[in-house]
Amino acid sequence: MASSFPCGVLAAVGRHFDDPRIQDEAHLTVRLPGGSTRPVLLSPAEAREVTGGPVSDPELAAAVWQSALAEARDDTTSHGSGQLLLIWLLLPRLTGTAQRICERLRADRADVESEMMLALLEEIPGVDLPGELAAQALVRAARSAGWRYARTRCREKPADWLENVADSAGDGFEDSIVEEAERQLQLDVVVPRPAGPHGLRATLRISAPAEQVEAAVLAGLADDYGVREVVRRAGRARRRVGRLKLRLGRRRR
Repeated sequence: MASSFPCGVLAAVGRHFDDPRIQDEAHLTVRLPGGSTRPVLLSPAEAREVTGGPVSDPELAAAVWQSALAEARDDTTSHGSGQLLLIWLLLPRLTGTAQRICERLRADRADVESEMMLALLEEIPGVDLPGELAAQALVRAARSAGWRYARTRCREKPADWLENVADSAGDGFEDSIVEEAERQLQLDVVVPRPAGPHGLRATLRISAPAEQVEAAVLAGLADDYGVREVVRRAGRARRRVGRLKLRLGRRRR
């Protein structure tokens, strides 16, 4: 079931960089195009402002993405912040997708975000695209992993929904079961043993589906009324050629 409380890895990364102390200590070294200018140090908030909003300087945004990707690749320690910073820059593009996945497929938010992060981190070493294209490739890998995981979990859920439907449907559900049982009804035709010395030695009982018995009865009536040929031709043409009313007669006392 989807959780409305932000308890996944994306929320944890967001809370990490919401800490003012982290904002003051963590910096991204951005090497501007050309190589002649000294590297620029940007805080996480400044880096997101460059890449997250309307891009007024495409070259600077591309340089920020390339620098963030390079630091994430070099981040091999357990306490490094390079990968966390890259995830934080991509956070606005991932949280909405995680929310939609959980709302539509009712998947667990923490599990979905974990799968998205694993796919994103696995994609980092192989990304060889410039700037914004690299960011799009990472986001695409994370989104695909989240949707794939949620759909797989939906297919693996136990089929106990039928009991819930039966409980909520009430009489309507029971009526459908009764109708299905009536369609599968078997009719018994009993031929009693005649009173005389000849004929059957015991009672004959024949069981057959209701549709088969009805067809036999109607065929017999068609013979009695001399309309078998009309009925046969009507069956081929699949159209109504007349109406025959049947009424059960009352036994005289």
